[in-house]
Amino acid sequence: MDHAPLSAQPWTCLVPAYNEAPRLGTVLGVLADCPWLTQIIVVDDGSADETSEVAQACAATDGPVPPLLEVDPGATHDIPVDSPSRWLLLRHTRNAGKATALVTGFAHATTDHWLMVDADLLGCQPEHLVALALPIARGEAQMTTGIFRGGRLNTDAAHLVAPGLSGQRALTRDVWEQFRQRFPDPGTLGYGVEEALEDLVKHHGVTRELVEWRGVSHVTKEEKVGLLKGWEWRLQMFREVLKTRLGADWRARRGSDGDGMV
Repeated sequence: MDHAPLSAQPWTCLVPAYNEAPRLGTVLGVLADCPWLTQIIVVDDGSADETSEVAQACAATDGPVPPLLEVDPGATHDIPVDSPSRWLLLRHTRNAGKATALVTGFAHATTDHWLMVDADLLGCQPEHLVALALPIARGEAQMTTGIFRGGRLNTDAAHLVAPGLSGQRALTRDVWEQFRQRFPDPGTLGYGVEEALEDLVKHHGVTRELVEWRGVSHVTKEEKVGLLKGWEWRLQMFREVLKTRLGADWRARRGSDGDGMV
């Protein structure tokens, strides 16, 4: 797939990761093979394993070794980095959740065109990232969402039922700023962050295109931590998504000005 339109624009890709050492290297290897990415940010959300070390090792194969910087969750101040690397590696001082990791990462993005991808993807290739970014590069959409197709039955089914919950997206800085206006304290969203981004599409006129990612899947929570703990984790996710959806719908019905979560 031709990525020439992307090379004319600077792009940042953000990967939030928590205890993903066994899986992260595969995803970062794909990003390293995307020369059109100007900046690659990895935010280790306070992992107890070697997630940060894996990120640093992957970055080292792509050029100068970048420093690993510890930051407070949600830190939005500029981090002075004297490094020629296109990689920025941040580690939260404690676990704070995916939404907060996104806030930390995007606060330090140096471009206006962004990708966000999960750290546990299976089957992802550079052409999938190109397909996700192209509609934005061409001005055809303000946001895109990657939808799993033809990967694994369970993850295909999940995206068929709820495509808006995919963590694979491309968006512009302007869209993220709209998101922050609607949800000024995104750390409260937890796993509801994708549903909050969907609120911009449903109620605030942000144009979005669904992009099929053929042959892509991800490692499930049950596979990572076992059946019982995985289900506990999944139920927590459902609760946080539902809370975000109900709050967003309530504000839309009331014509709220969007000053935070309900």
